[in-house]
Amino acid sequence: MSIMKQRNIRDLMRQEGAALRSNENIPEQAKYELTSLVDRISREPIGEVDRLIDGLKQLRKQLDENGRRVQNAIVDHATFSQSVTQLTKIVSEGMSHVGEIETDSPGISSEALTADMIPERQI
Repeated sequence: MSIMKQRNIRDLMRQEGAALRSNENIPEQAKYELTSLVDRISREPIGEVDRLIDGLKQLRKQLDENGRRVQNAIVDHATFSQSVTQLTKIVSEGMSHVGEIETDSPGISSEALTADMIPERQI
């Protein structure tokens, strides 16, 4: 609501309030007009508050959805990272055994080991 509207509303409320306070016997018409005035004045700010609340609810929903998505991505990444670590360990252990075979058999060249390990094709 603009500052000018707010000032006008305040001025109007002061005038109406002063008029009502000056007269002890408030006629029913004045009560009705005051109630109507307050209703009209409060309608717009209440609507703004309702729109803000709806907007905040939407933001909350989006934040919840994004939070769940990020949590799932973190779990997936951790699982993938753990798998890569296990695979690296397996490959590393396998490579250390290859080195042991070569050092345990000094009289056999690595070419002979490789050739002996590959079965011949039968035609």
